[in-house]
Amino acid sequence: LRLGGALFLLAYGLLAWHRALFAADAGPRAGGARVARGWLGVVGGLAVITLFNPHVYLDTVVLIGSIGARHEGALKWIFVLGAACASLTWFALLAWAGRRLQGLFARPRAWRMLDGLTGAMMLLLAWWVWQDLRRLIVIHRDSATAGFTHLFKAGARCYNDLAGLVRQCSFAAPSAVGVPP
Repeated sequence: LRLGGALFLLAYGLLAWHRALFAADAGPRAGGARVARGWLGVVGGLAVITLFNPHVYLDTVVLIGSIGARHEGALKWIFVLGAACASLTWFALLAWAGRRLQGLFARPRAWRMLDGLTGAMMLLLAWWVWQDLRRLIVIHRDSATAGFTHLFKAGARCYNDLAGLVRQCSFAAPSAVGVPP
């Protein structure tokens, strides 16, 4: 799963850098004209972005659900209300910032700079995930080697103890019975 995430981030970063360096018309507008969409097209696009976004389910079900489940009684509902207010505030702020930055992103150079920064961030994250994955592989390999070494040494100690016990028994048994060695 981590390898897939690292490869996805790598590909996303390289595509963003490709857009930043080689795109003829950067940005959502082609030739300065807006793309006309009807109400149904906008709502349909919004539904696709929302319902096919895995973060919707991770955030609401896993994160908020697991943290909210720790609270008792009425505190659960206060937590849910606070999380909903924070989410509403975040998306309202995002929409407001998008409206304010609309003039800036009307220029292709701004889109190229954003794609360059996005690509750099994705490549940095890909490197970070890859380093974590390499660390886990080394730890797993070292622990497996250490486990095998420990098992081998324990087996050798057990063999030596057993051999010593057999030697003691072979020398002790005849004298215990009264037979000379």
